[in-house]
Formats: sequence, C-alpha cells, structure tokens
Amino acid sequence: PSALPVGLTMDRERSRTLSRYSRSGEMPIDIVAIEPLEQFWGRYRSAVLGGAAAGVLLLSLWLYVLLRYTRHRLSRATQLREAIAKGRIEVLYQPIVALDSGRCAGAEILARWTTERGEAVPPDSFVAVAEKEGLLTDLTLAVLDRSLTELREFLLERPSLSLALNIGSQDLHDSRFAEALDSGLRAAGVPPATYKLELTECALVNADLARRAIADFRARGHSVAVDDFGTGYSSLAYLAGFSVDQLKIDK
Repeated sequence: PSALPVGLTMDRERSRTLSRYSRSGEMPIDIVAIEPLEQFWGRYRSAVLGGAAAGVLLLSLWLYVLLRYTRHRLSRATQLREAIAKGRIEVLYQPIVALDSGRCAGAEILARWTTERGEAVPPDSFVAVAEKEGLLTDLTLAVLDRSLTELREFLLERPSLSLALNIGSQDLHDSRFAEALDSGLRAAGVPPATYKLELTECALVNADLARRAIADFRARGHSVAVDDFGTGYSSLAYLAGFSVDQLKIDK
C-alpha cells in the first residue's frame, strides 16, 4: 500500500479503481479500497452525465445572452447612426426661468430619439451608446443644427435669450464641433453669447485639453457651465482652475 498514492487511482490495465486513505497519529492506519471500474462508473454515471448536461446548458445560456446583448448593442448603434444621418434626432427646449422676475431667460436644449418602430429611447441610454461608439460629436452637431434651424427667427427677435447646449469630452477633442458652432452661428446671424456650453465633470478629466477648450470657447463669446456638479469627484478648488462661468448643482 505504501507505493499507492493517497486518493483515487485508475488502474485501466486491470479495469479497477483503487482508493487509499491514510491517517497518521498514535495509531497510523491505511485504508485501501478496490472496486471494478465498471461498478465505479455505474455508480457515478448519472451524476457525471447530469453535471455535464448542466454545464452544457449553462454554457449555451451564457452564449445566448452574450449573443443577444451583442446584437442589441450593435443594432442600437447602427440605428442611432442612421437616425443622426437622416435627421431623426428631435430637440426639445426646457425653459429656464429667472426667479426674481418670473420671465423665461432661455432654455436648455434636450435631445430626444424615437426609433422607426416608435420606441422612445431614454437619453441616458442613447447618449451612452453615442459615447461608446464615437458618435457623440455627430449627435451634438445634429442637435446644434436642429436648434439653429428651428429657433433662428425666434432668437433673432429675442436677443436676450440664451440656449444651453450639452457637450461631452469627445466634442472637446473633435475640431468639427468648434468649427460647426462658429460657422452655424455666423450663417444664422446668431451671436455666440446666445449659446451657453455645458460640460459634465467627466469632460474635465483631461485637464489640459479641457482648460484650453474652455478658454477658447469663452474667448469666442460663449459662457461655459459645469453641469451636474456633485456627481463626480471634482472639488470647487479643482474647478476654479478651469475658469468656468457657472456651476449647475446636481439635485
């Protein structure tokens, strides 16, 4: 028995299994059990087959869920790309009211998307898709163009009103946004001060880039605000280095 390793050993030449259990102490003892291989498999066959079937089932279920998720994500990204290209991103305007006078001082531009099937996709959902797929600047440009088209005459008649446009970190990296903002306002005859740009704290992660972009926007006549302050990790001392005009505190 001393040559037999502790545990279960398969002896295929003699079609048997050998099990050795050793116990040390004051009275050391070795227990060796020998069982025909056919009898061993007969006892555990159902458990092995059941475990294998459960493993295959779980693997199939995992692959199915992964495939559905991948298809859904790719499908959503494709739908969003088509919606942007075909001008199906809608824009709503949430009034900004001055509490001292009760008058409307402007509005926040809100992007909304309803698919061709009539499904209203929540903004948090499709903005996240746009960020992940590199479509955020395309989405921002679509919203900018839509707002200029819809409100040009209204804004020209009411030069004191301002519109708040949300932009993200990709817009700071992509020169198309600054160029389209300048050319669009110039073509519409709308002064830069009309459009206030709102950044989230996440867009300030690349501090040097954000600082340069904010300074450039302010030099062009736009005011810059940090939206949803308090949802990230920025402190007031940190934000002071960006020279923003406003902080919008999260609820």
